[in-house]
Amino acid sequence: MTNKKKPSRQATMTSTAGLQKKRLCGAVLLTLGLPASAQSYVNYDGSSSTDVAAAVASWAANSEFKTDWGLGAMNAQYAYAAGFSGLGIKLGSVDSGLLLTHAEFVSRNVKALAVIGTYANDGSQYQNGSQPWKAGDAFSTTGAVSTLNDKHGSHVSGSIAAAKNGAGIMGVAFASDYYITNTNGTDSSVYGVNMDYNYFKAAYGNLASAGVRVINSSWGSPDSRDDFGSIGGVAAAYQRLQGGAKKSWLDAAADVAQASNTLMVWAAGNSSKSNVNIRSALPYFRPELEQNWIAVAAVNASSVLPSFSNQCGLAKYWCLSAPGSAIPSLNITSDTALVNASGTSMAAPHVTGALGVLMERYPDLDNQAIRTILLTTSTHLGGGAVDVPNAMFGWGLPDLKKALNGPAQLLGVFNANIGSGRSDTWSNDISEAALVQRKSEEKAQLAAWQALSVSTLQAAVDSATAQVTSRVNSGYDAALALVQTRAQRNATYQASKKKEDNTAFQNADKAVAANPLAAAILKQSGTGALLSKEQLLTYVLSTDTDMVAANLALGNYKGQTAYLDAVQKKTDADYVGTLVKSGAGVLTLSGNNSYSGGTRLEGGTLAVASATALGSGALGMNDGTTLRAAADGLALGNAVSLHGEGRIDTQAFTLTLNAGIADGSGKGSLVKQGEGTLRVLGPVRYSGNTTIAAGTLSVPSFAQTSEQILTVGVASATQYGKLAVTGTASFASGARLAVDVSKAATLARGQTLGGVITAGSLSAPSLNVSDNSLLFDFRPVVANNAVDLNIVDVVSIQQVVKDTLAPATVAAAPAAVITPTASTPTASTPTASTPAASTPAASTPAASTPVASTPVASKPAASTPVASTLVAPPPAFRTSLAIASAVAATPVAPVLDRQIQHPSSGDMAQVVTALGRLPDAASLMRAASQTLPRNDSASAIRGSQASLNRVIATRVETGSSGIDGVGVGAGSGLAYGEAGADRQVWIMPFESRTNQGDRGGASGFSASTWGMAAGAEMELERGRVGISYAYAGTRTSGNTAITGTGSRGRIESNMLALYGSVALGELALGWQADLGWIGNRLSRDLQFGGLNRIASSRYHSWSAHVGANVSHTLPLSEVLGLVPALQLDYTRLQSPAYAESGAGDLSLSVQGKRSQALLLGVSTRLNYAVTAASQISSYLGASYDAINDRDDLVATYAGAPGQAFTAPGTARSAWLFKAGVSYRYQLMATADITLRLDAEGRSGFINQSAALKAGWRF
Repeated sequence: MTNKKKPSRQATMTSTAGLQKKRLCGAVLLTLGLPASAQSYVNYDGSSSTDVAAAVASWAANSEFKTDWGLGAMNAQYAYAAGFSGLGIKLGSVDSGLLLTHAEFVSRNVKALAVIGTYANDGSQYQNGSQPWKAGDAFSTTGAVSTLNDKHGSHVSGSIAAAKNGAGIMGVAFASDYYITNTNGTDSSVYGVNMDYNYFKAAYGNLASAGVRVINSSWGSPDSRDDFGSIGGVAAAYQRLQGGAKKSWLDAAADVAQASNTLMVWAAGNSSKSNVNIRSALPYFRPELEQNWIAVAAVNASSVLPSFSNQCGLAKYWCLSAPGSAIPSLNITSDTALVNASGTSMAAPHVTGALGVLMERYPDLDNQAIRTILLTTSTHLGGGAVDVPNAMFGWGLPDLKKALNGPAQLLGVFNANIGSGRSDTWSNDISEAALVQRKSEEKAQLAAWQALSVSTLQAAVDSATAQVTSRVNSGYDAALALVQTRAQRNATYQASKKKEDNTAFQNADKAVAANPLAAAILKQSGTGALLSKEQLLTYVLSTDTDMVAANLALGNYKGQTAYLDAVQKKTDADYVGTLVKSGAGVLTLSGNNSYSGGTRLEGGTLAVASATALGSGALGMNDGTTLRAAADGLALGNAVSLHGEGRIDTQAFTLTLNAGIADGSGKGSLVKQGEGTLRVLGPVRYSGNTTIAAGTLSVPSFAQTSEQILTVGVASATQYGKLAVTGTASFASGARLAVDVSKAATLARGQTLGGVITAGSLSAPSLNVSDNSLLFDFRPVVANNAVDLNIVDVVSIQQVVKDTLAPATVAAAPAAVITPTASTPTASTPTASTPAASTPAASTPAASTPVASTPVASKPAASTPVASTLVAPPPAFRTSLAIASAVAATPVAPVLDRQIQHPSSGDMAQVVTALGRLPDAASLMRAASQTLPRNDSASAIRGSQASLNRVIATRVETGSSGIDGVGVGAGSGLAYGEAGADRQVWIMPFESRTNQGDRGGASGFSASTWGMAAGAEMELERGRVGISYAYAGTRTSGNTAITGTGSRGRIESNMLALYGSVALGELALGWQADLGWIGNRLSRDLQFGGLNRIASSRYHSWSAHVGANVSHTLPLSEVLGLVPALQLDYTRLQSPAYAESGAGDLSLSVQGKRSQALLLGVSTRLNYAVTAASQISSYLGASYDAINDRDDLVATYAGAPGQAFTAPGTARSAWLFKAGVSYRYQLMATADITLRLDAEGRSGFINQSAALKAGWRF
């Protein structure tokens, strides 16, 4: 809707071809409460800066930015400097096409969507009936500009989304994803009853279906009959659209908005009227559309409403005023042309682009929230209060600087959704001023409207009509005579030109002017026939002051019906602002907020940085949500209600709640977090549990039933949760006090947590204390209106292991032994006077003290049955995995028990604390097993050595193919089928996979090996001899089932071998001797009770191996041979002592180890000659390890160097079984290749390998 009252000044601008468009990439942290120096801003050239002023200036001073003065007027430079430009946001428009080849869009990947379908009704594009269609006719257009269009759509598109390319202009949302559909006409298209529902349902619907969130509508002109000067006039225009018993084009737009929740931005119109056009005014008649509607009036560079622009009027609560005068944007005369244009058509796209920028800024907010932010942060223009919209400018001029800091008002329920992993700070003051004004205005309008009636107003119209009719009927003849006399006098004068005739004419003319009816006849008749009485009556009825006033009053009354009907249904709750915090992220409110509808915390964390951050209403907290103090000394006046578990995090601050805490719609529980103090001055009335994870909870009174639980978190002997009651604290008999040690930094036997509960007056006759530590227990001491907790040790790791491995030997001890009757002192009987309470059981070493003899004075027998203690773990725990963990923990349990009693160092105290955090036997035994050395290395080395030895073994295998003239005699030293030659070289890459299962409490592993071997050999008089070098790299990964954590290793093996074969008559003797040098890099994870460490080590090992086999070839046919053999192999692996690092006092010093194996074996090979050049060989064998070393390791903790323990290695079967198959192919007389697959295994262990050998003889 371009202003057509005056021609627009045109100016053509060019842009540099091929200039690469630069986008701001990513959202930059802007308002997260960080100091300015910690933030990053974006300069115009795309570079980063920590200087916000310089970044803003780089945009504001750039010529591309300054070309459209509207960008600076809306403070867009601040949004761009913060990194927001609409990136990834889908914006669109319905308009007269876009010149897709224009330099501002050629690289923008615009989506020009097709509009295809059939018309629903007869109609035409223009009011004069041109470009008509019939119902059922097909339509098909694209978003690209066509011969039926003008420049309007291209101009509008440029203001929204023109590229930032260093030339010409840049759109407000220059990085957005832009979509357009075509109106199939020019800006002169009339948006009246002539337009078709189906066409515009497709035009708007296709954009919405593509995901467009905002659709701009600047197109077209109003019906010539429309008069927006009054409510009645706007209502009449609405009624015209509703006529004809058919759905209008505007119904199509409304249907799309409601179905897709798309925001619709409308140009307000250029009729210079006091109200917006009918499409912008639609929510006045259909209030449910208001949340999706924005009307836009125009302002010039002086922030003045141009003469052409309609005012916001009845749409002021959903209306803005944006730059719309002398706006440069795209022309369609060339691919670089620009043109200035004025009109509300130019204003609307500035708002559409601004919405896109804010949608990037607030990625989790819905369209209604974005709309609210843009409206309420706009700069007030014109008269009236600065925080409410007015009839001329509505909310005023969009301000993208202020809009970056959250809403400035709430217009109802505002959903502040902050997604998981995100944090945001809103610093604007948030009020509900517009709602307050709107309530006052609407109630006054409603009262005035209700004071009237249609009958009264119609009577006034009828009365005025009667008076006008009577006046015309009675005065028409006389008035007609006066007009006729004037005509006669004029004719006489024109014929004579005499003075007296002129005087007579002048007198007759004065007589006509003095008679209103005569004057009306003369004026309206013009040069034609004089008006009849009926024609005169029609005219006077339309112009009579009283008649016009009566009709206006009646029209305005009827026009307000739909709007005020909706107002009647509103309650006071509809005129207050409510903030709903949803999503798992964090929102901080730091403004001076005054909204009164309350705050609903439905997800994530809501932080307050001012005492009025939550306005004046109540705060309701849903289960799992957190209220966080973001400043010290805040005192909130909001009542707090809890539905489920509500968390209040003071951090290190003091936070005061003046109005108390109560249940919400359901039972509420409070979790106090943070080291600071939460002071509740009002009543405490929630009915659930209380948890003080850290810091102090101060309340005026406290009453706990036996069904409720008070939980305190313990970080150390000096840092733990405290309940401070200024008045009376009452605990019912058997009231439960739970201790949470999961985050304890230090925990040790004999510590006292003083003043866990303090009160002005305390009644605690029998506290039932529990905890989530298996090793430690907490004994309450009640005295002097306070409760202290003494830490005592309850169970040893050795006892847990014993109970798990031998449950049948552990009898359930009598309850009286475990829980003495005098375990819980009353308020009048200090614990110190009770022997059980004053003599901790920890005075006897845990390793030698059965659990049954360790007092658990803090646990009354009634609530702590023996079955729930660790004296006899429940049968469900004694699984095979639990037994394996217990076996693994057995050797180290005594050492750890001694450290629990008397930590040898500060770091060991931390280890003890971590063990104390563990809640059950399974996690305790897993933790103990994690501290053991992992024996993966020795087993993995043996696996890689086996692969290397098999590689060498292929060179000393002897036998005959059994093919006369082709086979090789026994003792040749060659592999099967190789032709004899004096010398040969070979190379063989190989790969193997090893898997060792968990056995007997020792964790297994998996290993992957890759390597390369090469060698050379020569023929001797009675055999052959060769030398070989092989390298293998192995990566190991420890199993996690037993320990719960992993281990890793990297092993590099180097082997130098001598090998050979010799014929012994019918037998053949093969031999091999090799030395290996192995580099080991190992690490293992320790993760338990909050401890998170990695123990690492590096060392070198040596290996030696000698082996021999005796074989005999038995020909079975010309192509088949059997080769049985006896084998003997001896291997020795020598590993030095090594020390770990990285695990503190749990780092191990491991003693040196010698590992040996002596394998006695038998095998047989079956060779089959497929052709003269190829052979298949299969292999089966078994060996017995006469030594079968378990690879036990002796180690000490760095924090307990004098307390060695032995970690047993994997229990292995002595029998080892082998199998393999190979295929050899002779490429030529002097070269061949061989593919070999092998496997060996024993119970719980398997090693598989593959090798490819290539050999050349010379």
